[in-house]
Amino acid sequence: MLMRVAVGIHKDNLDSEIKLPTVVFIHGGGWRSGDKQQNAWQCFNYADIGFVAITISYRLLDEAPFPQCIIDVKTALRFIKSLSMKYPIDVENIGVWGYSAGAHLALMIALEDSSDLFNSGHYTAFDSKVKCCLLYTSDAADERSSVDLGGRRI
Repeated sequence: MLMRVAVGIHKDNLDSEIKLPTVVFIHGGGWRSGDKQQNAWQCFNYADIGFVAITISYRLLDEAPFPQCIIDVKTALRFIKSLSMKYPIDVENIGVWGYSAGAHLALMIALEDSSDLFNSGHYTAFDSKVKCCLLYTSDAADERSSVDLGGRRI
């Protein structure tokens, strides 16, 4: 199976000598549109306050049937954890932030932490578990909502 999962990492903080909490942004678009560029602005904001900030893309419904998008996001998280030897990613302090369809995917990742379900077979030395999940939708958005990730509020 051909995997096409795109990951964008904001370059600020990548030279840190200490491991940093990491936020992974998952775009919305009704599982039919969008890509990692939608959340690039979030990466700038979170990198500015000391996070490793990453945005990812997953295959859309016209590219692969459901639940491939969940498998892609779990694969991206395992790939990101594999980068922790090269970059200051604290694998114990990774949070996912999703908007709309991305919120659904973030919730699926946060609630399903088995290594067997939705597993692509790639980067199997790493799990796809996250410490926290922030869901953002137009109906449920509240600017006062935040969670703690590695001693920082997101």
